[in-house]
Amino acid sequence: MVEIHSQAYHADTGKPRLFTLPLQQFKDMKLLEKQLKGITHKIIYSGVYSLSKLFSESKKLTPTNKKILLGNSVCVDKLINLNPDNANDIIDKAITSAQKFTDENVIEKIIKIVETDGNIPYIVTTREEIIAHIIRQFIGKGNGRMQINDLDGKVGTGLKLRDWINEIFSPNPDFFKVGGSAAHLTKLLDSIGEDVTLTTQHNSSELAATFKNDKLKFLSIEDGKIKNKTIVESATPEAPTKINYPIEFKKDIKIIIGKKTYEVKKSDRIAVVSHYYDKDGNNMDTDPILNFTDDQLKMIAQNYDYFFATDPNQLQRIPQDRYSEISKKMVEQFKILRSSGKLKILFEFSGKFEDLKFFRDVLKGNIDSFSINDEEFGKITKNLHEELGLELSKSDDKIIAFYENAFTLAKYLEVERLHIHGQDIDISIRKNATTEKMKREVLALGYGKLRVVQWLLDRKITPDASDNTPLTNALKVEGIYKIIQLSNFLHNNNNDGMIHFLTNGFCKIDDEYSLAALPVKWIYPGGDPIVRTVSAGDTNAGTAVIQSGL
Repeated sequence: MVEIHSQAYHADTGKPRLFTLPLQQFKDMKLLEKQLKGITHKIIYSGVYSLSKLFSESKKLTPTNKKILLGNSVCVDKLINLNPDNANDIIDKAITSAQKFTDENVIEKIIKIVETDGNIPYIVTTREEIIAHIIRQFIGKGNGRMQINDLDGKVGTGLKLRDWINEIFSPNPDFFKVGGSAAHLTKLLDSIGEDVTLTTQHNSSELAATFKNDKLKFLSIEDGKIKNKTIVESATPEAPTKINYPIEFKKDIKIIIGKKTYEVKKSDRIAVVSHYYDKDGNNMDTDPILNFTDDQLKMIAQNYDYFFATDPNQLQRIPQDRYSEISKKMVEQFKILRSSGKLKILFEFSGKFEDLKFFRDVLKGNIDSFSINDEEFGKITKNLHEELGLELSKSDDKIIAFYENAFTLAKYLEVERLHIHGQDIDISIRKNATTEKMKREVLALGYGKLRVVQWLLDRKITPDASDNTPLTNALKVEGIYKIIQLSNFLHNNNNDGMIHFLTNGFCKIDDEYSLAALPVKWIYPGGDPIVRTVSAGDTNAGTAVIQSGL
């Protein structure tokens, strides 16, 4: 039996006051009663009503007035769109061009790579490898990204490969935009009235112009003082620009290569990631650590409340002979940033599902909040045991195993907050959080979803969240099902405990930890779900944690 923080609003009757549910929600409750055998109508009704009310109340949250710093994950995205009308012509053009750079049969090489079973390296050094990765993503075998590198270490070949993509695939300048999780979140937080500042390795004039916001703050330290110049004022014309190519494609594309036909079953995307290059093609990437002295880091620690750290994800791509050196330096920097007791370090996972040793070497005990989406969490779970030795849930029930494994990871990382966000349900596990902070956490989960919806639909975003963003009227029934199922497990079939949890959206797990959970509303413009966009999870999680009271 778990202890409950506070009394629920409607634990006595389970009936609504001053708040009504959409018709669809009543239909969903009938469906839930059939699916959730043994769960009373009162519990289902009270839960659906109360959770929906909590989601609605999240619209009332206002900017926090916290000072926020985001760093390093910034580039220019040059979007490429493939559809049934242009895909074949573009791929044919790419194959013809690729053949000019090799004596080998390009079509045979592409087909061999496409039909290789299992995972393949995401590093690409030739034109045919790029084409093959795109086709693999078409047919559901891709890993969502590829990284351009120099061929056999020859300086300039990577830059030429990047330029070849630009020439062959002709990205539309109308769709050039800033990319990277730090960039997306900086723009969104600035739009909703938060006090946000960006820092990055190289701030070129091209990058600054792509933000399309001359007033956005960029961190500069001069004469021992923090000076928040605008990103335009801080730009250096000769600085390199990191350019990535997100390739979005629609379902029903059919590609013929040699005698093989490949068909796209669902709309998706793959990103071609490059490096910073100088004009001669030399790789200008710097190590994934903050480019500040220890004294400057202490200054940052005194002046900011939150720092979004994106660099730990890059440790998976660091050569093994340098991993130890860089990871130790990163830990040193994090310890300095947290030494003031004021600044909180926030982290969102985005990387490979294996090679998780940086969880142990860098994240454990050195960050305050860890976020990840539910799909990624499912994919890393096995490696949490195999690489880090965590004991995983033995439950056959997916939602119970999901919760138990999340709780295990939260304790392992020693974080104050672990947040898993998805398209059915969001949960947060909080350590030593007061009742007021847990109430705030539940509202923050709803607020994060509201804001990312506005961002995904390219709506005008203002500090007032209570506009008529076209969310579906009803909470997702799949999310309600999972929360009621989880509540039943946590409260050992105790009806009063279940109603209290569902009414508040949170409960105590033990003397240290509490759990918040909220089903989501999602986007259905025109009746069709939106195509998922890169960095949607980052912006969702980032917006929520700022409001969480951490």
